[in-house]
Parts: sequence; C-alpha cells; structure tokens
Amino acid sequence: RDGWRSLLDELATIDRQALDEADRINAEIFRRQLEDRVMDHRFGGYRLPINADSGFHTGLARLPKEVPLSSTADYEGYIARLAAMPRYFDEQIALMRQGLAVGMTVPRVTLEGYERTIASHVVDEVEDSVFWAPFRQLPTTVPAAEHERLRRAGAAAVRDGAVAAYAAFLRFMLDEYLPGARASLGASELPDGRDYYRYLIRHFTTLDL
Repeated sequence: RDGWRSLLDELATIDRQALDEADRINAEIFRRQLEDRVMDHRFGGYRLPINADSGFHTGLARLPKEVPLSSTADYEGYIARLAAMPRYFDEQIALMRQGLAVGMTVPRVTLEGYERTIASHVVDEVEDSVFWAPFRQLPTTVPAAEHERLRRAGAAAVRDGAVAAYAAFLRFMLDEYLPGARASLGASELPDGRDYYRYLIRHFTTLDL
C-alpha cells in the first residue's frame, strides 16, 4: 500500500499540461488504478485471493503457456517458479486465514464444488500435471545435452513444488476455509461492508453510487 501511495505522490508532481493528450489520458488511468489499489487494501481485499469462479491458483495453471520457454535459462526460471509455489501458496493461505478470523470470506454457497479447481492439480504422476507439459518435448533451441538434467529438475519441481502446493491448498480449503466461510451473500455483509460495497461499485463501474 505504501508503494502505491508513493507512486501517487510522484504522479502528482508531474505537470499534466506539459504532456500530450495520450499521456494525460494514461496518467489519469494510472491515477485511478493506484487509488483503486489503495482503497482495496484499506478494505482488506487482499484477504480474498479467490472468488466464486477463479483465484490465484487458477491463474498459475496457465504458467506453462505464458512464460518464455526457448532457452536453458528460460527452463531454469520456470523450474524455479514451480519450486517457489509452496511458499507462494502458504502466503495466500495465511491471508485467507486472516479473512476467516474477521469474517471476510467468499460466500460459502458460491464455493460448492470449488475444490475441483484445486484437486485437478493434485496428481499421482508428474506426467499428468499441466506443469509438466513443457518438458515433454523441449525445443531445439535448448541444447540436447541439457534435456535430461532439466527434465530431472523439472520432475522434482512439479512434484515437490506445484503438486505439493496444490495438495496443501486443497487440505486447507476442505478442512478450514469451506467450513469457516460465511453464510451471508452480499459484500455489504463483510467488515465495513456498506463502504466496501460502494467502493466495489466504483471499481467495476467507475460510478459513485
């Protein structure tokens, strides 16, 4: 939050009249984005890293298709990302536990069947994971002498990184989050709910209603 506020202060020092029209529009859009992030943090939106149809874990499942994978360094970076997933998932779980403690959760009724979005990544065989796909056939731009090493490291990272992270998240969802999620529906029922709801209207529509 402090970083976004610092950027807002820095943005305010720019002479808008010295900018051309396109940059003035960009500056205004950027200002709104920063203010939105500051407000979201104020209301604790970071305690809701999932919603009824997606979440941080579903976005990560697109990783194999969204990162560059054309060199040895690219593959080493991808492996490092997989290995870091347990730490990242633990951080998200810690935030969701904060939400449980203060009643800021996704409505329980909207999470029926949600565990399937997690369980599909908890596989017994590394080769069945979506995160293994880049290792099935490495590109010719990666030296053949590196393939076996990268596959071994990749298998360990998929198993001990990605799959382990999703398994821990699944246990948390089934044992803690789903039983503890709120029975109410509207955002107005959350802490500071009325003001949070007004903020969400501005966030999604730009209207102050």
